[in-house]
Amino acid sequence: MRSYFFILMLFGISCTGYTQKEFPDSWIGDYYGDLKIYSADTVKIVLPMELHIAPIKKDSLYNWQLIYTYKGKKDIRNYELSSADVKKGHFVINEKNSILIDAFLHNRNILTTFFQVEDSYIVAGYRLEGNVIHFEIIAAGKPVKESGGQSIGN
Repeated sequence: MRSYFFILMLFGISCTGYTQKEFPDSWIGDYYGDLKIYSADTVKIVLPMELHIAPIKKDSLYNWQLIYTYKGKKDIRNYELSSADVKKGHFVINEKNSILIDAFLHNRNILTTFFQVEDSYIVAGYRLEGNVIHFEIIAAGKPVKESGGQSIGN
């Protein structure tokens, strides 16, 4: 069985300027760019992608909308972002279909998630730099080799 690695990246530009507000208020805006899907060494697919972040309830709930355009059709994902433990940088992305994804804020400008879809393990990262969000997804199947679990002794 083969293990596949995919790296997807989005480079978007916001229509709003960067402010000194705290996350997620500092990320509010509309971001646009191209999602590039790579195989081992080449770009296989390029799709227009959007990320829209907007408040629903002050300091507690935000729209986190992803839009992918493939073959002229828009795939709209209306998610919500809420805070779980702001002091620990813990947030939750609610896909509104019984799926809740933990998200963690690092260094005020990096939000990461880790989750599993069928047999794939996925790490997604959003990094805000100025008014640009860099989006990266790394997906991998089960490792080919298993290691560890053995003690090394004298």
